Amino acid sequence: DAVRYQARTYAIDDQLGYLVYDTSDDIQCCSAHVLGHFLRRNRWGVILWSAGFRCNPAQREFVRSVAIVLMSPGLVADSTALGALVLLDRGEVETITVLAGYTEFWRPSAIWLEEFRTGAL
Repeated sequence: DAVRYQARTYAIDDQLGYLVYDTSDDIQCCSAHVLGHFLRRNRWGVILWSAGFRCNPAQREFVRSVAIVLMSPGLVADSTALGALVLLDRGEVETITVLAGYTEFWRPSAIWLEEFRTGAL
């Protein structure tokens, strides 16, 4: 698999970063690629989680891996990013979040939170 090969060629000590971001947001996409570039320069393996990418983190070959989630208001509506987060959680991959400084976040109403909790959204 080309993605695994690319991740392995840069990795030292089997460190891998899964970058999860709002794939429908151009700024998020650009930010993820720039962050991936800097991680590779520091000898990390990097996998950018985007549409069409298939991976099972539970069967990871890397000793140390972390999910780096670029937060944005549109993240909750991006099925690719949410699917990635579910798989990474099932694979027990530690997660850190990076807050995007270019946008403000809204505070959801109690009705929205209840609909989200019950799966009505």
